[in-house]
Amino acid sequence: MLGIKRILAFVAVQSVAVRALSTGTLQGFRTDGIGGSGITLVPKDEQYNSVVVWMHGLADTADGWASLMPMLDVKETKFILPTANQRPITLNGGYEMPGWSDIYGLDESSPEDADGFMESARRVEEIVLQEFENGIASENMVIGGFSQGGALALHYTLRSKYRFAGVAALSTWLPLRGDYPGVLTDEAKSSLRLFQAHGSADEVVQLPWGKLSHLQLKEWVTNGKSDTLKDDFQFLEIQNMGHSSDQEEIDALRDVLKKWLGK
Repeated sequence: MLGIKRILAFVAVQSVAVRALSTGTLQGFRTDGIGGSGITLVPKDEQYNSVVVWMHGLADTADGWASLMPMLDVKETKFILPTANQRPITLNGGYEMPGWSDIYGLDESSPEDADGFMESARRVEEIVLQEFENGIASENMVIGGFSQGGALALHYTLRSKYRFAGVAALSTWLPLRGDYPGVLTDEAKSSLRLFQAHGSADEVVQLPWGKLSHLQLKEWVTNGKSDTLKDDFQFLEIQNMGHSSDQEEIDALRDVLKKWLGK
């Protein structure tokens, strides 16, 4: 019973209900596009020139965020939402659930599962490479996610040799922070655009973790010249929001995706 309580404490409380896969101008398929579990949403006319890859939080699945994507109203865009593989989570007594890495604890001194993050990053890379095959350049892709999924988005893009349209990281932190700034690629340093949002009442991933991650990344990427890239680094603190999402966050995410993808 203790494990179940801990699981519930870490699951995102979504503000949008899960709907049918096909809705509005999008049609949905149960795939991550490379033979794995997930949901892919494509315009019904099958014409798209940009891609958003979105990772859910611990113990969630692609279904937890699929209904949000049409609400973002980003035209001519394909949304790929992989579902993480089942894995034992130490924090939850070894109980298996979808996770991008193991979680050992919820404080800053807790060790982190580097192998898990690297394994999941390789899967994101496969999705990106498949979209290259489909004719989409990395500059027309946004990588994002919530909580542990947002941490994976940061982990992958900051070490990537590709230049992406942007990174959207909600209610999250920078994993394996001790590796930085040494592992930042030249591509990330020269092109990173970052949007973060975090609730002031987040009881799982503390607000200071998100703020510190953002400030450090901004410092490392801009070499202290933060004013030169002010528009490319946004941190939205949402008052009274817990480890969840709300309309203010969705509206802000919509605006930044449309800006990055030229919609």
